[in-house]
Amino acid sequence: MNLKDIENVCKKFRNEKPFSNRPDIFSAICLASAQAICWGKEGLSLIELGVYNGTGLQFIFNVAKCLTENIGMKYNIYGFDSFEGIPDLKGFEDHNELWKKGQYKCKHTYEKMVKNFKNKATLIKGDVENTITPFLDEILDINFPNGFISLDLDLYTSSRSGLKILEDTNSNKYIPTVTMIVDDQDYLITYNNWCGEGKAIKEFNNENKYRKIQNR
Repeated sequence: MNLKDIENVCKKFRNEKPFSNRPDIFSAICLASAQAICWGKEGLSLIELGVYNGTGLQFIFNVAKCLTENIGMKYNIYGFDSFEGIPDLKGFEDHNELWKKGQYKCKHTYEKMVKNFKNKATLIKGDVENTITPFLDEILDINFPNGFISLDLDLYTSSRSGLKILEDTNSNKYIPTVTMIVDDQDYLITYNNWCGEGKAIKEFNNENKYRKIQNR
């Protein structure tokens, strides 16, 4: 397992385009994997905050499976969601012109989702305000450091809680640069730094001296 393996996979897929519907996710996981190789890690954790019906999580699994087969990297995949849809909105900061309570409720039961992702990903049910800290304390393995995050929680309040995933004091739980996909940032015309994910990221950067989120 070396950087040449990553390069060969990227060249191959550039021509075959098997992941062309979400090249951002594919590229981000490849970049995280390259870092893991440089730092002597044999595994990575890939995290999705906001699972909905599981389409994105399945895509993350497909990319991870492909990379495991081609470069030998191992992955732990986790998906966080209440599976009850968007919670109560707190005001304009939660983009109440876009979202409403109960929107994006999973069409499957939690039990069905667990069955669908058996041997693929671990689903963590509940409000991220309550599930992130136990995950960091009890589940995240330093042998599989956090390497990739897909942030798709929509609301400012949920995103602010979700970004606690980056605040553990043990730096060994992270690779040097955790790659992130912030879904609303690139696709919503009303996105800004005073509401939603933008406000959550701005506050994270203000509050954390040595850990920053940089937009690329």
